[in-house]
Amino acid sequence: MGENVDVKLEKQKINGFSGHAGSDQLLRRAKGFTNPPKKTFIIHGEIDAETALESELKKIGFVCEIPNIRDHIEL
Repeated sequence: MGENVDVKLEKQKINGFSGHAGSDQLLRRAKGFTNPPKKTFIIHGEIDAETALESELKKIGFVCEIPNIRDHIEL
């Protein structure tokens, strides 16, 4: 059932960064990237807040996606 796939990715730990940070904190952190990630998924929050965060991230060069519940995303 299924196929084994080698996944090539880097995992990094960011100390002192809450999973419940507000949009200001998230944007401040995002602005610190020299090169933004290829794609950023916004997966937590009310749709209005997610859309606002997406808009601000796009202004600084991020490519974003707000998936719907049960969406399947090919990486």
